Amino acid sequence: MEDDKSFAKNLKAIRIAANISISEISNYLVSLGYKASEKTIYSWESGNSQPSPSALLDLCSFCGVNDVLASFGYTSVKGDTAEAEKHLLKNYKLLNTEGQEKLIEYSDDLVDTGKYKKHNEVKLGSKEA
Repeated sequence: MEDDKSFAKNLKAIRIAANISISEISNYLVSLGYKASEKTIYSWESGNSQPSPSALLDLCSFCGVNDVLASFGYTSVKGDTAEAEKHLLKNYKLLNTEGQEKLIEYSDDLVDTGKYKKHNEVKLGSKEA
């Protein structure tokens, strides 16, 4: 898919701009507990697969990326939404696997009811990573 190739190109460009090798990225992510061999990183950069959202955020942080959305072609969010997202991500990372799954299920339930859904929301993509 074209979106996957664009994502992959941006991911590779971020790593190259930071002057970090695939081996360094792999070692860093593995040290954080991710299954991220060099082969896996190559797969991400060629568009054959994608990192999980948390692995992507950690990778971007390691590469010195401050605005992940802008780095992948999205406009930044307005107001303090970014702070709220950081807060949610921080809480997500503090949970064990079962808690993370529950958080995702709960957020899906909130969206599925339609009661809390924004009417003019911008979709950033619905693909699972």
